Amino acid sequence: MKTNKHLKLGVQGERLAESHLRRNGYQILTRNYRYKRFEIDLIVQKEDWTVFVEVKTRSNQYFGHPESFINEHKIDCLQKASAHYRSVHSGKYWRYDIVAVIVSGNVTRIRHIEDALWI
Repeated sequence: MKTNKHLKLGVQGERLAESHLRRNGYQILTRNYRYKRFEIDLIVQKEDWTVFVEVKTRSNQYFGHPESFINEHKIDCLQKASAHYRSVHSGKYWRYDIVAVIVSGNVTRIRHIEDALWI
């Protein structure tokens, strides 16, 4: 079970990712989109691209980069939620990005990996 501290870090990471994306010209369409038990952290748009964003936040890189924690189960969940979203929303181009966030004390690092997942 996730601890309260872990949940707070995740919410903080999603807010930082959202701010980063806005600063880089993305429009936020949806936060925490849910279909059944599946979730997409952020759905954003830039020009003709609708982007499904998975945010991974860690307090350090001791066990690896945040994006390395996206496993096959998570990819399957993203695919199911995004398929539902695409079935009810129009879009020209679609892609899957990862925003990796490391928050360690007063230092924050954000890496936006475009077209990171081929689903």
